[in-house]
Amino acid sequence: MSARTPLQDLCTALSQALDVPEPPLRTQAGKPQGFRLRTEADGEISFVQMPGDPDDLAYALIDLGPADTAACDTLLQANFLAAGAGGPVYSRNPANGHALLQSALRIGACDAATLLASLGQMTAA
Repeated sequence: MSARTPLQDLCTALSQALDVPEPPLRTQAGKPQGFRLRTEADGEISFVQMPGDPDDLAYALIDLGPADTAACDTLLQANFLAAGAGGPVYSRNPANGHALLQSALRIGACDAATLLASLGQMTAA
C-alpha cells in the first residue's frame, strides 16, 4: 500500500470541510494531477499539481466564466493591482476562453476552512 500524498490529504480535508463526497484524484505520471470540488459559493474549484513541483505545492483554479477582450483587460489590471508574493493571478484558459483565478498554495500551511474562506474572498470582488 502506497503512502498518502499531501494532495490526497488536501482532497480529504476539503471534502470533509464542505461535507461533500471525496472526488477521485486524477493521476498520471508526467502529467498534472489533481481533483475538482463543487462549492455553493464559488462553483467549481480545481486543485492541481504540476509535474516536477514539490509535493506540498498545489494550485487552486477557479473558473470565472467566459472572458471577452474587455474582461481580459480587466484581468490584466487586476493582476497589476494584486501583484506580490503569493497573490492571486488571473488568466485566460486558451482551451475554452474562460477567465481563471489561480492561486498557489502550500499544502498544510493552513487548515481547510481557512483556505476555503481565502478562496471565497478572492472571488467575491
